[in-house]
Amino acid sequence: AGLAPPAPDVERDAALRQTARLAWIEGRISRACAAWRQQPAAPDSHLDRLLVAECLAAAGDAAAVPAAQALRRHQPLEAELALAVFDQAAGRPAAAGRRLLGVIRALRTDPWIHMQFGARALRIAVPVAQLEPAVGLELFHALAKPWAAGLFDLPRLQLRMDLARILRRPDLCVETLVPFEPHVP
Repeated sequence: AGLAPPAPDVERDAALRQTARLAWIEGRISRACAAWRQQPAAPDSHLDRLLVAECLAAAGDAAAVPAAQALRRHQPLEAELALAVFDQAAGRPAAAGRRLLGVIRALRTDPWIHMQFGARALRIAVPVAQLEPAVGLELFHALAKPWAAGLFDLPRLQLRMDLARILRRPDLCVETLVPFEPHVP
């Protein structure tokens, strides 16, 4: 008679998943990814799938594509953002920019997106604009229209300001600052 295989360290694995989730919510992505990889469970909730998709995407890992597709059924905007992050990390800034443009336009009518992930993912517009100025200009103009439910209103406007600066377009200054009147930053 053989011995039963040793039981997995359930408490340790659960603690690692909790550590990963907390780090992810706090924006410490590399810590979140490292903790998640140390335990064997597959993601079993939407937030776990989003965490894993962002980890893979930020690393430029091709496994980000199926991870993002797993999000698409319930949260297509989050799936597109994960793929944009993946495209940027994989050295495809124009493709990342095209995905961002689609998400930016969709956010005008669809406010359902994870706030922390959305804010982090949208920041890739800055390196996209540095590498692909024409796409950066499109992103700048797309960010002019407000999003549903006032979603990310101040970060959206600040991102426009960052893009105008990176694009070195003085002609965009007035247009960029008008929404902040009378308290221009």
